[in-house]
Amino acid sequence: MGAVTYFVRMVAKPGQAEAVQELLLTNPRRIEQGERGNLAFGVHRSTDNPNEFWLYETWVDEAAVEAHESGDAFKQYKETLRPLVEPDSVLFGNTVPIKVLGYGPLPLDAEASQSDELQGSRWPQLDTR
Repeated sequence: MGAVTYFVRMVAKPGQAEAVQELLLTNPRRIEQGERGNLAFGVHRSTDNPNEFWLYETWVDEAAVEAHESGDAFKQYKETLRPLVEPDSVLFGNTVPIKVLGYGPLPLDAEASQSDELQGSRWPQLDTR
């Protein structure tokens, strides 16, 4: 399998939105410091509900996701995040990119290499802090 994308939605508990935002930003900081395998990582905050956050991440493959999630830093991140968000608000969307504009090209596996649908130009780094 080739590239994989995850969408994650969560709502911070009352009074915890700033702490959640700062914690969510630790993931792209680790990637900027040299964690390999990430093609795109976005931390988004809802314009309708300032307690709602969305993550968008695309990795070259499942092995890159496993490497990202296997270290002590990620385990600490999850343990710190858990009490800050409403548990019933967390939604995960595990997907395979079919067509993406704005970054790329994505690495292609044998099946996908027959298609030119996974093309584009790499997203610029966005830092909205």
